[in-house]
Amino acid sequence: MTAATDEVVGRAPQSTPEDLDAAVERAHAAQREWAKLSHEERSAHLHRAADAIEANAAALAELLSREQGKPVKNGPNAMFEIGGCVAWTRSAAPFPMEPEVVVDDESGRSEVHWVPLGVVGGIGPWNWPMMISVWQIAPALRMGNTIVLKPSEYTPLSVLALAHVMNTALPADVLQVLPGDGALGRAFTAHPRIDKVTFTGSTATGKAIMKGAADDLKRLTLELGGNDAGIVLDDADPKVIAEGLFWGAFINTGQTCAALKRLYVPDSLYDAVCEELVAVALPIVRYTDLEQAIAWANGLDVGLGASVWSADPERAKEVAMRLEAGSVWINKHGTIDPRVPFGGVKHSGMGREFGVLGLKEMAEAKSISV
Repeated sequence: MTAATDEVVGRAPQSTPEDLDAAVERAHAAQREWAKLSHEERSAHLHRAADAIEANAAALAELLSREQGKPVKNGPNAMFEIGGCVAWTRSAAPFPMEPEVVVDDESGRSEVHWVPLGVVGGIGPWNWPMMISVWQIAPALRMGNTIVLKPSEYTPLSVLALAHVMNTALPADVLQVLPGDGALGRAFTAHPRIDKVTFTGSTATGKAIMKGAADDLKRLTLELGGNDAGIVLDDADPKVIAEGLFWGAFINTGQTCAALKRLYVPDSLYDAVCEELVAVALPIVRYTDLEQAIAWANGLDVGLGASVWSADPERAKEVAMRLEAGSVWINKHGTIDPRVPFGGVKHSGMGREFGVLGLKEMAEAKSISV
């Protein structure tokens, strides 16, 4: 249904455990041939898939807007998300993944190769349904795996459409989407022939996935919820940082894992920062002692992102190194780059996405010594 009017947009199938079994079998069969391709050949497929997304951007954005609620244009919108799908699909293609020589001396030669895991099961959220699906799809395929996705039950049509478009450029069965509810997600986690689960969503569901994956030691990447802190240092200019603070908190109407949710401002700047942000709602907490602000920022059991705001980048970096978060931004918040690893610490998850490190999360390291 549309987010605004409850008008029916379309209908998606409710997949069963039997559907999952069949999809995983097809994925296993397809993976053998897919894994035989070189990195360059798989990268070429990904570039063609990105071309297909780009060619269908308007239709995909329209569907995303009707199903999930983002405006098609104006601000970080549905077209912005489709652009992210294109960018992240392309970004997984060019990174070099040559064997790493770790020993080469009189004792012999040892190399580390990165080999496919097999079948990846992806479980996605509703807030960025297409783009986060691509974060799972592109690295899994690049590294020689096949992938079966379960989108959020709130946004199945968007992900089905994305996969349909990408599959015009991919071999059969390397990418499949099965809509379903939480019961299907639990079946993904426990399925004996799914070799890895990658999940973006709540910490509570992430913990349940870990329990379900324990029996067969399934590999996991979990990008879970955060309660991101920002610390404004006493040398910052409130007028300069106000817009960045706003977008750090309210991009995607605040429905973003790494949104800025707690802002610590020193006594000397508190009133000025509040004046600059008076038109919007930010939890703003006054602090007197920087050590106390750092302790407050680190005081929760989550650590996805954080930020430091200062006129002195080196001073800000010193504070950033002390914050317990997977990503720390300086004078911005929540901006992500397909080349820069992203993920959480503590209860905000495990594993990393993006860049070479994200690709390696979709493979096993194999050491070969001569």
